[in-house]
Amino acid sequence: MKSDQFYSGGTKIRWTCKALLDLREISHATEISEMRGWRLGAIIHRLKSDYGWPIKTRYRSPEVVRQNWTAC
Repeated sequence: MKSDQFYSGGTKIRWTCKALLDLREISHATEISEMRGWRLGAIIHRLKSDYGWPIKTRYRSPEVVRQNWTAC
């Protein structure tokens, strides 16, 4: 059984959920500048895999490992 515990603070999870619900496209750079956080990928992963959130991932280019996320 998976734990309901996230390893990120509640305010960062709330910020991520609100940004996605507001249909914003967010990235690590956005999270760092707005929330001083470093775990956006982990939050997105948990929302998608454990909670079934319909989140799209967009990669910038094959040379640049950068992801942006939006709600479907």
